[in-house]
Order: sequence, then C-alpha cells, then structure tokens
Amino acid sequence: MCVFWPQKRRAENYSCCQKKAPAIILTDERKVEIDTAIIGAYKSETLKQFYNSSENKTVWGNLKKRTYVLSQLQNSDKLGLDPEDYKASQLQKFEKRIGSLSDTDLATYDILLTYNFEKYLNHLFKGKLDPKTIYTDWDLDEKVFDVNDVLIKAFNKNKLDSIVDNIQPKSETYKELLKALEIINTFPDENIDKITTDSLTKK
Repeated sequence: MCVFWPQKRRAENYSCCQKKAPAIILTDERKVEIDTAIIGAYKSETLKQFYNSSENKTVWGNLKKRTYVLSQLQNSDKLGLDPEDYKASQLQKFEKRIGSLSDTDLATYDILLTYNFEKYLNHLFKGKLDPKTIYTDWDLDEKVFDVNDVLIKAFNKNKLDSIVDNIQPKSETYKELLKALEIINTFPDENIDKITTDSLTKK
C-alpha cells in the first residue's frame, strides 16, 4: 500500500543527502567500536555516513530510543508495510538478549537498528515502489530526503517520535487509505485452501 506520493513542495524542505551528516551526541550507555568492514558489507553510503558521525561507535544504548524504533518497525503493518521487511523479529530477538550481547553482537544489533529504521523512514517518505518502473509517462521529480540529517537531529534532541508524523504524506487520499487498511485489519484471518482439479471437477 505504501507507494510513491507526489510531494514536491514538501521534499524541498529536505536537503540533498550528499552533505556531511551532523555529529551524533552519544550518551553514557554502553557503546562499542564498530568494525568498518561490517558497515561496508551493507554497501550503503548513507549507513557509512551515519556511523562516521558517531566515530564508528554504537549509538542505540538508550532503552527509550531503541523501544521507539522497535515499536515503529513492529507496527509498520498499520501503515501498509511489512514488519519483516525491516527485520522486526530478528531485532526483537537481539533486544531480549541486550544485557548479554557480546561486543560483536551489540555492534551488529546497532547497525541493524539503524539500517532498517532508515529504510523504514525512506519508505514512508518516498514509498516502496519506483513509479518510473510502473508508468512510462511519470514526469515528477524524484523526492529528495536526507534521512541521516533528519534522523540524527531528532536523535540528538530526543525527539525521535516526531519524525514519522512529519514525513508521512499529508494528502487526503493517503489518509483515506490508512482508514481503509484499519478496517481491513479488523477482518478475521482465514486460510483458504488452494483450488485444485479433482476427479469430480475434471472435464
């Protein structure tokens, strides 16, 4: 359901992701050094820039911040997205062992939180589908979203909860789709058997 929504004027409020990300303010919670090779394995320049801003240290030591991110990803189905696109179950397993994670596992967990939360934010702002692969006559400019800038500023100000509301589409069509999805989600799940051709129906 989460598709590309034209928001040209809103997109202009976000600068191009080419600029250097702001520094991340780290707190006193447990943090470890992250091997840059692990970050590089994700082949994401955005992720690399994010951890450059923390001097390649883990950032998600604060329980309240982690809980917010985990909650957003786990409940992304309410916005027409699939929680497992953002490794929600895997992240919950890490969280349950947070007190006993090795330095390596803690670094892995931290990277997964960042990578998947930024992926989620990008999907909310831009949509999951590329309209140019669907419509041959799509002529709107691509929406620009500096996810590092938005996330780090909210992170530093302890205002993560403001991000999702601010970046979601504001169109009435989008709001109506969310209302329709809410109704659909109240319907009971039913397992429908695959229709097969047997001796009685075969002609």
